[in-house]
Amino acid sequence: MIDVSDTAATDNGKPLDAPACHEGLRERKKRESREAMHLAALELVAEHGFAQVTVDQIAERAGVSPRTLFNYWGTKEAVVLGVDTENVRTFVGMLEERPAEEAARDSMRVLIEAHVKDASMRSESRNLKKHVMMREPQLIQIVANRNKEVSMQLRDVLAQRLSPTLGAERARDAAAIHVSRAVATLRSVYAIAVNRNVDLAEALPIFYDLDESGCLDL
Repeated sequence: MIDVSDTAATDNGKPLDAPACHEGLRERKKRESREAMHLAALELVAEHGFAQVTVDQIAERAGVSPRTLFNYWGTKEAVVLGVDTENVRTFVGMLEERPAEEAARDSMRVLIEAHVKDASMRSESRNLKKHVMMREPQLIQIVANRNKEVSMQLRDVLAQRLSPTLGAERARDAAAIHVSRAVATLRSVYAIAVNRNVDLAEALPIFYDLDESGCLDL
């Protein structure tokens, strides 16, 4: 979180670049607005059911216009589930920007940590979303389709990077395995968070410690 007050906007005792501070503030406000709309949608669906809730109602609860809500999310399903195309592009773009010489497992670890950080910021809505998903099973298929789409995009980016070394077919196989392992890691982190009743950011190092210490080989 960035503090843009005159006394706090420093880095090693030197003033931060002003545009960077303003950019950070805009991004924070944008994220907070997105989360407010997502939370409003979850609350309404929990109260009335998915089919009975309209975009206008969500916008009113969140204190924004329907047009603003559509600009952020695009569909009612997206705002209820908290998934949007910008978020997908962010993670795919993050993988594209990793150094070509970086090991694929290290690149995926960066994405895992970014996902956990992003999800931890949404902790207020996580339990409510779980409740809504249990009540509205049709949303589960939407999530599954979205996860498949994201996994395929990540696989394609990784395969393109690995192809010069492994060849096209083996690169796609290797990329698919790396993405599948990342998904499995995230599921394990969520399981630890539930088991220990801790935040995802606390659960991730627990998983790495178990994995790297050999406990999972027993």
